[in-house]
Amino acid sequence: MNSNSMLFVTYKSDIENDKSHVEALNKLIQTNANAMKGFREAANAIDDPSVQSTLQKYADQREGFGTRLVNFAVGMNAEPYTDRSLLGAVHHTWIDLKGVITGGDSVAILKEAIRGEEVALEIYNSVDLSGLPEAMRQAIVEQHESIEHVKHDLEDMCEELTES
Repeated sequence: MNSNSMLFVTYKSDIENDKSHVEALNKLIQTNANAMKGFREAANAIDDPSVQSTLQKYADQREGFGTRLVNFAVGMNAEPYTDRSLLGAVHHTWIDLKGVITGGDSVAILKEAIRGEEVALEIYNSVDLSGLPEAMRQAIVEQHESIEHVKHDLEDMCEELTES
């Protein structure tokens, strides 16, 4: 799945509770699409092959998170948007590498990725897990924990690069 194929979902049920679940999923799907794109941009901007590989692994992980969330939404009778222009209109909240990439500073890029993961954690923390189906709730909790681990890994990489 590329960044253009991670879809948002529309709501096709009349049950208000399901609608709020789909809205929460959309927020998380958007967050993961932004993170996937941000990690790929960061990987392309860093010269260190080991760091590049790690960042690409995180991009792939976030793509998988988004796919899993889309599948939950589809299972709730939600339908992916077919209008791709909607994806282009999404506010890029995860990371802003434009100024950082031009300098090629690996530490600055990793710091921006850390900031992006902090934003992602805030968004995950804002999701009300009460009333969610158990499998969906568990997946969101697991994704949140993984994002916390990634943030710590990024902090460790940043520290190692700073010391070298």
